[in-house]
Amino acid sequence: MCGFLIYYSKSSPIKKDFFESALKSFNFRGPDFTSSIFFDHTNGILNEANDEKPTVNLAVGHNRLSLVDLSENSNQPYLEAELGKVLCFNGELYNSVYYQNMASDTKFLYQFLVDGGNVSELQGMFSFALIDLKSKVISLHRDYYGKKPLYFYQDKERLIISSDLRAFQRLGVPMEFDLETVGEYMILKSCLDFKGGRTVWRNIWSVSPRENIVFDLETGQQSSHKYNASGRHSNPNPELFLNDFQHAVAKRFSVETKTAVTVSGGIDSSLNAIVAHNLGYEFDLYTVKLRGKGGNDDLVYSRKLSSDLGHKLYEVDHKDFSSHNTTGDSFLDLCIECVTASFSPLNLLNSTIPTYLYSKVMKDNGVKCYLDGVGSHQILRQH
Repeated sequence: MCGFLIYYSKSSPIKKDFFESALKSFNFRGPDFTSSIFFDHTNGILNEANDEKPTVNLAVGHNRLSLVDLSENSNQPYLEAELGKVLCFNGELYNSVYYQNMASDTKFLYQFLVDGGNVSELQGMFSFALIDLKSKVISLHRDYYGKKPLYFYQDKERLIISSDLRAFQRLGVPMEFDLETVGEYMILKSCLDFKGGRTVWRNIWSVSPRENIVFDLETGQQSSHKYNASGRHSNPNPELFLNDFQHAVAKRFSVETKTAVTVSGGIDSSLNAIVAHNLGYEFDLYTVKLRGKGGNDDLVYSRKLSSDLGHKLYEVDHKDFSSHNTTGDSFLDLCIECVTASFSPLNLLNSTIPTYLYSKVMKDNGVKCYLDGVGSHQILRQH
C-alpha cells in the first residue's frame, strides 16, 4: 500500500534518473501513480530544482496505491510550497473521514500535522515523512503496531529513507548481513521488529513501532522518541466491545475501491466477515486450500460461512502458482518468490504464503485491499 523514497546529500548530489529507477524498483507497492520532486541546496536554502538540472541534493518520490479520493488531487509527494513542507505518506487513516472538508487521508494528515496535532491521536496504519525545507529537518513516524514499514540508511555523505529495502541496493548501499540479527531470526523465527530498529542488513535501520525519528540535515544529527497512543484498550463489557468491533470494521471499509475479506474458518476472520455482512457491505471471500492436519476442516468452515452469508468464496491453491518451476517444487518456488519480494527473511508458513496467494488472485479480480483476522484471535478469545 504505497511506498516512498527520499535521498539527501549536501556533498554528493544524486542523478534524477538514477533516483527514479530506484523508486520504480518497488512501484508494485503503488502502481496507480509515481512522481518525484527535486530540490537544490544553494546558499543554505533548499529550493525546487530546475527541470534541466541532472543532479540534485534532495529527491523525494512516491508510488501511490489509490484507495481514498481516487483523483489526482491526492497524488504524492504532497508539496506545500508556501510553507516549505513536503509530505510522503504510506497507509490508511481511519479518523480522517471525520475531518471537515478533507477529501483524503493524505490531506487530512498534512493539515493535522501543520495544526500541531499529536500523532498519538491518529487511528490507522501508517508510516510517513514530513520534510521542512526551511528548517532542513525530516521527521519520520510509524504507527503504533508497526504495520507499515519504514527504513533508513545514513553515512557521512548521504541519508536515504525508503518504504522498501530493495531501494537501498539500487542506490549503491552495501547489502551485508548483520549476523547478530540473522541469528536472532533463526532462533525466534521472526524479523518484524528487532530491538533497537535493526534489520538483517547491516547499517540499514527500521523506524520502530510508535517511534518518531528527526533528522537535522544541516548537522547530520538525529533524535528519537516514542509516543503513547491514546484510547487504546480492550473494553471488558461485551456489548461495548461489539460496538467498538463494528466501528473498526466499518472504518476499514471506508475506501473507494473493491474490498475483500479473507477467511480461514477460524473465529477471528469469520467474525470479520459476519460483521461486515451485517453492516451491509459487498465483498467476496478468499481462502487458501491447506493440506495436512486440520486443512480440510478449515476449508469446510470457510465454505459453510460463504454459504450462510451468501458471499462468493475464492479457494486458492498454491499448486496453481508455480511461476518459475526452477526447483520442481511449487511450494518452494513460492517461498523464493516471497523472500525475493520482501528482501528480508519471513515467517513463511504462518501467513506470508497465504497472503501472497490471496494477493495474486485479488489483483486479477480488481481488489486493492482486504480485511483479515491476523493478530485478532487473542482479543476475541477473551470475549
